[in-house]
Amino acid sequence: SKDIAQVSQWANFSDSLHMAVASIYYPSQGVVQLNKTETERAKSMLSESFSRINLYLASRTFLVSESITQADISFFCTIQCLLETHYEVNQLKSLYPHVYRWANTIGNQQEVVSVIGRPISFCTKPIPAFDAKKYAELPPKAAQGGGKKENQGGKKKDGDKKQQEKPKQEAAAVDDTPKEDYKDAFAAMPGGNFDMDEFKRVYSNKDILADAIPHFW
Repeated sequence: SKDIAQVSQWANFSDSLHMAVASIYYPSQGVVQLNKTETERAKSMLSESFSRINLYLASRTFLVSESITQADISFFCTIQCLLETHYEVNQLKSLYPHVYRWANTIGNQQEVVSVIGRPISFCTKPIPAFDAKKYAELPPKAAQGGGKKENQGGKKKDGDKKQQEKPKQEAAAVDDTPKEDYKDAFAAMPGGNFDMDEFKRVYSNKDILADAIPHFW
């Protein structure tokens, strides 16, 4: 149906924003180094998305239909971390009032709260774009990686000799014993009469719930 298709579209749209959200949120948590170019690009992308969605929600309570759907949950879970850490609530209300209203509605639904553990807590003071202290506490992965490469380099000659000897050993170990013919484990079972091509035509051209699923069964 139309609603099912729209829910799927919103879920895919939410997935497409994950990288932009991560480019802003992860550096602020000290998980990755700050890349100002990527962060600014992500902010621009999200601002454009929020502007469009704000207009879309001007006449709607939920993203699809008249009740909460997977579309609302997917989009809310994608942007929740930024709403609570980067988008100051008064600025959010001013720039994207309908997005704020929608997020406040979804973030206080009993079903959503039961999963997240608490109602949404909008940002009152944006956190810094980069947490250098947390980032400095991360293990020195680059140094560890360099040590491994050095050790591997020291064993390179031995590895080359082993690689040269391996094909000879494999050739000597080839088993010329004739193999038994392959037997189909389902050969004794009665053949099916399901027309997959016909099902594909029904699935592609008719309503999934009303026609395709009954046709399948």
